[in-house]
Amino acid sequence: MVVMAVPVVGRPPGADPPPKRMPAVGLSPSPSAALILGLQRSAGNAAVARKLARQRSSTISPRQPRVVELQRCGPTPCNCSDEERADYAAKRPTKQIRDQDAEDPETTQVPAVQRHAATEQISRMPTSAAEGAMEAGDLRTSRVSGPGPLQRKPMGGKDLPKVDACPPMERDERKAASKAQLRLVERIPQQEWLIYGFSIGGTEISEAEAGHFISGIIRTLMPGKLVYVLGQDPLEVFGFSDCFAGPKVDNNAIRQLRAAKFCAGVKDYYASVPKSYLNLIRSCEAAPAGQYIGSNDTQADRAQNRSILIRRVAAKAQSQEQEQGFPHDPKFGPSEAHCAAYSTGLARDILGRVYTTNARCSCLVTPDEPQNNCVRGCLQDKMWNLLANAKRDRKTNDPPMDINFACPLIWKHHRDCYNDCGCASGFIDYPAFDAVCNITLPCAVDSAAINVLNRCMPAKKNDKYLPVE
Repeated sequence: MVVMAVPVVGRPPGADPPPKRMPAVGLSPSPSAALILGLQRSAGNAAVARKLARQRSSTISPRQPRVVELQRCGPTPCNCSDEERADYAAKRPTKQIRDQDAEDPETTQVPAVQRHAATEQISRMPTSAAEGAMEAGDLRTSRVSGPGPLQRKPMGGKDLPKVDACPPMERDERKAASKAQLRLVERIPQQEWLIYGFSIGGTEISEAEAGHFISGIIRTLMPGKLVYVLGQDPLEVFGFSDCFAGPKVDNNAIRQLRAAKFCAGVKDYYASVPKSYLNLIRSCEAAPAGQYIGSNDTQADRAQNRSILIRRVAAKAQSQEQEQGFPHDPKFGPSEAHCAAYSTGLARDILGRVYTTNARCSCLVTPDEPQNNCVRGCLQDKMWNLLANAKRDRKTNDPPMDINFACPLIWKHHRDCYNDCGCASGFIDYPAFDAVCNITLPCAVDSAAINVLNRCMPAKKNDKYLPVE
């Protein structure tokens, strides 16, 4: 029901008393925002605006208070007497009300809110309550340019604003994206890298491309480090997509495939040194839905969103054993899995079969205790780094490294690992170690030599170096 506000003016003496009205609400010359809001909620924007305009144009005696009386009766009964309804109908025909309301486009779509609260409650409404009612989840107001009714929520889905989640595809954008080439950019020095340039919906990245990109990333991590061990800076990989969507578009699957195919290419690139891949790639997954590298406003922005983000993993708290002074895993005990690195094709091709055979035996027979386990892990990390550096300049069918050059490096690895892991004894001198690089020793001989001449820690019960066949 549209509620009207009618100003009361003077009447001649002896005139018939007016019909009973609802209690009046006083208005000051400048009504407060809280009162006007209360009137709007009870009577409707259009009605309040019309009656306030009439009030301003009326001639009122200075001695008379400015009073606006809220007319609660209209075309729809609201506990009004027959006299009140007849008086309202005579002064305000229903057709006239409909014609005036039709001028407001809001009222043609949304019916005005009916209120049944007593008028006195409006004047007592606190400002905080009035302001709280304006939360978006509660009601919607009409446009500022013209008065209109208040409503609790849009009447039906068609009245909801249609927000485009993604700008329309530009002309020839798909064609241009299909011709783009993948590129690597360093977003944050030594922290974040972006591979972008995928076609729209495309996920293909070759092993050669993945290997080329990961090599470039590793090169940016090396400066400032005297010795760089591959995998000492673990990385996490996230697949991204643009905002284009449709019935046959699964952006989550696209993101997952982009990340997975890059990681598969990196794994193939380091196939001969699998431990390096495990140390290097910590995670490989799709970025959360709704997250993008940047905006989707332009064609260039969307091209960067079709990408793979590689991020350096933040340094984590050291384990309890590392806090005790172990730079490498003190639980890296002797096992076939932990010693398989020396049997790989890459190790044998670069370091030759003599040293790798002897090294595997030594790995398997060294006791399972923290210092020796630390040495075991340390030696393999250093070997993987040596192999990765040697592989760069190698060609197919190249012979193994010159053992006279490689053996001093390997001996230095042993000496450094014994020192770093806190061994009670230092490593043997180079002349005694030279035989390990040049003579294939039976595992029993190798075990006995370590046990007698080159122990890391003093002998303990049940730590005998057993021969391995």
